Amino acid sequence: MKLLETVTLVCAVLSSAACLQCFQCEATSAASCTQTTNCTAGKTNCSATTTSVTHLGKTTEMTMKSCVKPNVCGEDVSINFGVHGGIKFSIKCCGTEKCNTENAPVHTDNTTNSLQCHTCDKENCTKTMNCLGAEDHCFKSSVADGNQTTVVKGCATSNICSDLPLKEFLNSFRVDFRHSENIVKGISCCKGKLCNNAKRAGQSLFLLLASLAPIALFV
Repeated sequence: MKLLETVTLVCAVLSSAACLQCFQCEATSAASCTQTTNCTAGKTNCSATTTSVTHLGKTTEMTMKSCVKPNVCGEDVSINFGVHGGIKFSIKCCGTEKCNTENAPVHTDNTTNSLQCHTCDKENCTKTMNCLGAEDHCFKSSVADGNQTTVVKGCATSNICSDLPLKEFLNSFRVDFRHSENIVKGISCCKGKLCNNAKRAGQSLFLLLASLAPIALFV
């Protein structure tokens, strides 16, 4: 009872945004998310973020819910590796008490646009791919795994290339998609046909994406 009285007093003297309460969890379904948290100053929205990893036609999703700053709200991110799959993030926000009950839908647009980028097929990064939907940049990233480095190339939406708050938010997840967090962290982009050049990869992209498929939570 004393704790409740203390929280009530704090909320009375602070701004209402600082006392917004949101659902917070990492789960595979909306029904399993029941834990709540009091948002800290600056985090004025509740969010539901869905991360989707596709590999060889099979898609696995994870939903994360939390308090967020408004500068990451409403973003749809696509990192497309070509025939092997890719990673998508969708961030849905709301601004009222425990409003983030529903999962964020992952928006998929398979319409081919005019941009072409290099992609990697096993150790061969001379392959080309057509970008889809809002993917308007080519990208490359490298992932260190022990003594080997994997080069990853493909198409991406511009927000993951230039939006620093968004990249920091996606990097903050405690969900382990194996190397996916490093792909986001080390991504570099360019705009123009085949601008992400065609050097060979140091390790099989197929092996990297095979490791992206399982989802494990940190304890």
